[in-house]
Amino acid sequence: MKKLVMAAALALAVSGTALAQQGPRSKQKQTVEQRVEQTTTKLKETATLSESQWTDLNAIYTTYYKDLDALTTGGTRPDREKMMELTKNRDAKIKELVGETEFAKIQKVESANRPARQDGAGRRPGGARPGGGTI
Repeated sequence: MKKLVMAAALALAVSGTALAQQGPRSKQKQTVEQRVEQTTTKLKETATLSESQWTDLNAIYTTYYKDLDALTTGGTRPDREKMMELTKNRDAKIKELVGETEFAKIQKVESANRPARQDGAGRRPGGARPGGGTI
């Protein structure tokens, strides 16, 4: 009986750990239109733009998300350089459209909404391990 209880506890611990490792992957991927709408809704809380600027901003984000989707199709990890280039081009177009002040507001909102990296990169300078040890 004692062995049965221990086996059940071990199985529960293993299954709980396995489920915790999966993370939030069960979410369905949003469409380009949904992402553009979500982005502009967040931006409208802080940025002050004219209607024509909002229309142009929607077009910029639509192009950006479509190009981003094109990079991420195929199941392989997209090239970081190409993704950075897309973001750089998007930011240049936005800055030209809205000006320096509003662009700074947009950047602030975007950086707050950017998900934290799951690999832990950027948390410790030089990728140092806690305690200074190596593998």
